[in-house]
Amino acid sequence: MDDFAGWEGSRAFFLGDPPESLDQPWDSSLRLMAAHRRRGTPVLWATLDDMLIHGRRLILRGHPVEPRDVVWLRLDPAAALRYHEALRALCGVEATIVNPPAAVLTVHDKRAALELCPRESYGVFSAGQLDEVAARLGEAGVSRVVLKPPSLFAARGVRYLTLDDGAGLRAAFDEIAPLFGWVVVEPFIAAPDGGHPSDLRVLVTARRVVGMVERPFGPDLPLRAAPALNAVQRGLVDAAMGLIRARGVFLAGLDFLGDALTEINVTCPGALPEIERVGGGRAEDAILDDLAAWRQPAPRLLAAV
Repeated sequence: MDDFAGWEGSRAFFLGDPPESLDQPWDSSLRLMAAHRRRGTPVLWATLDDMLIHGRRLILRGHPVEPRDVVWLRLDPAAALRYHEALRALCGVEATIVNPPAAVLTVHDKRAALELCPRESYGVFSAGQLDEVAARLGEAGVSRVVLKPPSLFAARGVRYLTLDDGAGLRAAFDEIAPLFGWVVVEPFIAAPDGGHPSDLRVLVTARRVVGMVERPFGPDLPLRAAPALNAVQRGLVDAAMGLIRARGVFLAGLDFLGDALTEINVTCPGALPEIERVGGGRAEDAILDDLAAWRQPAPRLLAAV
C-alpha cells in the first residue's frame, strides 16, 4: 500500500487475506497499519499469492523482508490445506513474524484454554461417539450443549442443541466435521442473569492487557464496556500471559464466557475497533509500544526458526 522505493528504515508487512475480504470498519489489521503509519513506518499488504520463499528468505510482493522489518501474520483461519502448509513453510524463514508461525501451529486456541481452565469438553472424532458423550454429559447434569469446529473457524459453525436431540446432534456433527475432521462438544454456558450470553474479549500482549470489550451474542446487540476482571478471570489472564510468553507468542485474544476461558486466539487476534468504541483510546498504539520493547532484549523470541 505504501511506496517502499528508497526507504532505508524498518517496514511493516501484513501477510493477510485479500483486502476485499476485510470487514473494513471492524478490521484490527487496518488499525495496526494506521498505527505504523502514524509513526512514520511504511506498510505493505500481501496475500499468500504474493509470497515467495527463496531458501530462508521471505519475499512479499517482490520485496525481500529484512531483519529490521516486522511481518504481521493476519490470515484469518480457514479450513484449507493451503493455509496450514503456508504456516509450515513460514516456520523456516528468517524474519520477525508476529505471531510466529510455529507458535500459531502449536498453540491450539481451544485446547490451550482447556490447559488453564479445565471443564467438561469432548473432542468427538466420529458420529458413533455422540451417544457415549451425551450419556456422560447427562450424568454430569448437562441439558444443553454446544457443537463447534475445533479451531477459530468455529464462529461460522457453532450449533446450540439440547442433549436429548439425538437427530440434531448427528446432523450438526455431519455438518461441522468435514471442516477439520472432528468436533468439540461442550456444555452450553448461559448468562448468569438469564439475559443474552456474551463473550468477553481480553486483548493481551506478552507484557500486559491492552484492552477489553464485552460482545453479546445475537443480532444487533450493542457492544458493552467490559466490567473489571474478577479474581478468577484475573488469575486466568495471568496464566494465559505466562503461557504465551513461554511459547514465544506476542499478541493474543483471550475469550471468556463468565469465568470460563474458552479460547486463546493467537492466529489473528483482534477486537481493536470494538475496544476503541466502548473504551476510547488506541490499543494499537500500546501494542506497538510493547512490540518495540519486546524485540529489544530478545528479538529471536519473535523470529520463526
